[in-house]
Amino acid sequence: MTRQPHPPTGDGFTRIELLVVVVVVLLLLVFAPAYSGPRGDSTRVASCMYNQKVLMLAWLMYTSDHQDVLPYAFGAKPGTSPGCWSGPGGMPWDMELTMRTQQGNWDWTNTIAKSPLWRYAGATPAAWRCPADHSTGTTPSGRSVPRPRSYSMDGWVGGNGDNPPGYTDWSRETNWLVYRRISDMTNPGPAKTWVLIDESDETINDGLFALQMTGYTGAPNGTEEIIDLPSARHHGAGVVGFADGHVERHQWRDQYVLKGQIPGIVPSPRSPDVFWLQDHATRHP
Repeated sequence: MTRQPHPPTGDGFTRIELLVVVVVVLLLLVFAPAYSGPRGDSTRVASCMYNQKVLMLAWLMYTSDHQDVLPYAFGAKPGTSPGCWSGPGGMPWDMELTMRTQQGNWDWTNTIAKSPLWRYAGATPAAWRCPADHSTGTTPSGRSVPRPRSYSMDGWVGGNGDNPPGYTDWSRETNWLVYRRISDMTNPGPAKTWVLIDESDETINDGLFALQMTGYTGAPNGTEEIIDLPSARHHGAGVVGFADGHVERHQWRDQYVLKGQIPGIVPSPRSPDVFWLQDHATRHP
């Protein structure tokens, strides 16, 4: 079926408006962390939200410049186009908490700096990391440094670039939409489709956040399971960015998410958090 271009609407942003917002948010990124004291925790949440706002606006500008085509959530094959949103994927570029010397844990110049979103996000590593993320990597010289990235992308948004034509990843079912364009997001719609998430340092590795949709029926049931963990580093809450560009602080309730630890893929029947992520991820065609 031939896809017809969608005309601009009164609800959209012009490129100049997006650029102005990015400049303002980048200024907030610079100055917000300077405040400390009793408001330190709330400031870190605000800074994390600013970071994701920068990345979401960068994502929107990139898609605007590339005929509505989304960058991949994952892609490890050399020359994959349009490329993975977080830069090169696979070994040695992925992060791994138990292997602190792995290159992806410390080398931002060959990972996020090679992202197709890099220049749109102000060409600064600050936007890619939550200020409450204290995980570190170890350089070849033995120096401990912050890991480059705290955020991951919904695997149903952009998809796995190494697995065409369906671009699916992790799901045991193939009859779920992998959004390759923003204009594909008719249900649940851009304002209700999450794109970026603050991921736990226990599970973050490549740029894709794995979410199993198998068993989703529109209501919590006994089929939910956890693969990757959202971060709960903001007093049990995390930060989530949506396809229309807005960013939210979301309070988690699942015991595994709140503990921040997971012994591999685990069943979590009727998990309110898994259901919420599924409900805001994708739908059947």
